[in-house]
Amino acid sequence: MPPEPIPDYPPLAGFLADLAARSRPATTISARRLDLSQLIRWYEADRARPFRLEDLAASDIERWMIAGGVAASTGNRRKASLRAWAAWAIRQQIIRDDPSQDIQDARLPQREAKSVSPEAIDALLREARKDPDLHLARRNEAMLDLLTFGGMRVAELTALILDDVNLSARSVFIRNGKGGKSRYIYLDPSSVAVLTRYLNEARFADGVPAAGSPDSQQRLWFHRVGAHERPGITTRAVQLVVQQIAAQAAQLATDDAGRTRRQDEKDALRFLAEELKMVTPHTFRHSLARRMVEDGVDLPGVAKALGHAHISTTMIYTVPAEGSLRTAFQTGGARVRGREPNKP
Repeated sequence: MPPEPIPDYPPLAGFLADLAARSRPATTISARRLDLSQLIRWYEADRARPFRLEDLAASDIERWMIAGGVAASTGNRRKASLRAWAAWAIRQQIIRDDPSQDIQDARLPQREAKSVSPEAIDALLREARKDPDLHLARRNEAMLDLLTFGGMRVAELTALILDDVNLSARSVFIRNGKGGKSRYIYLDPSSVAVLTRYLNEARFADGVPAAGSPDSQQRLWFHRVGAHERPGITTRAVQLVVQQIAAQAAQLATDDAGRTRRQDEKDALRFLAEELKMVTPHTFRHSLARRMVEDGVDLPGVAKALGHAHISTTMIYTVPAEGSLRTAFQTGGARVRGREPNKP
């Protein structure tokens, strides 16, 4: 379904055109278009008069941020869209000041970022390698590996071209991440080996193009159309690949749980199966961030690695995982009772 036409207000059209001219990500442009179109329609319905950016008051913005009973995160996104528009309008001399400059972000509830265990990651990578089609097996393993150990967003993964990958430097360049920000991610030797196998055995079996050559501008990934391979892959296709691999790995864990007689193994396999059923591509990113925090990487370092614009986003990884809390209670209680943890 095509997007709803934007309101007939030239400064909005000019702002969106400027975003497109500066090659801002399509997701960013879409969010700005949605939020600011809603602002204009909400204002005109609420005030019963035509919208003008220079007439917008702080009280209007505060009410619009919560209009419709939206979540605090949505209200904050609305404000971010307005601030970007106001900054452009100031440069264009449409307004003199940002009407939202004194408005605080809505307080977000502290939440736990969903992550998966190393056992689940191992199960997923093993399952990806099992595809009888060698090209798909190599591609799927490489995509899961970069999501898991590179902490990429799915849109960043699908946008990669061959020239973004530097195997000798063990790095991948994210040229247009969220908010138009670029960054490097760095690979360990195992990830380099996985990516090398994919390039040599699947994507460019006839020879990997030289860095900087015209052919190195090709998309890193491929998709299938019948029996033919075509450059590029969509974010939805990656989501479906992860969903399928996770479902297969979960079924295998369930089957193994039915075969074992040991109750502890049965419980562990059932827990693993349930964990795998909840996996999404973004889960890998959460898992990497949590491992970084648990390994002692400071929050600015984690934020830079993940491409977070604000460190407040990274703070969710300091919330203990449910499993960690359960272990902490059991360990602490056992010590108070004067016995070793997990001993009767």
